[in-house]
Amino acid sequence: NKETDLNIREVKLGKLDSEISRKMLKLEQATTAKISDLAKLYDGIESKAVAAMMASLDNETIVAVLPRMKQKNASQVLGLLPPARAAQISKQMISIAEN
Repeated sequence: NKETDLNIREVKLGKLDSEISRKMLKLEQATTAKISDLAKLYDGIESKAVAAMMASLDNETIVAVLPRMKQKNASQVLGLLPPARAAQISKQMISIAEN
């Protein structure tokens, strides 16, 4: 009957939703680990070189990486970026911290 079909579909949708949530969490964890690895790598490179590399990255990537770097290195890199870009990145970091 119709009600049974709807219940079966609801159960299937619930299972799919759980599977999608589990896979998304796994993807987020992998992404976080890769960003942390990149931050560690950047910590071992001269700040000028890191700033030059970051010049070709999007702001979202920079905002994800900078807080995971050692504070001294991150501040040096931020200081080496063009002032307008550094301001944009700083605003994005503050916005994320406030949420």
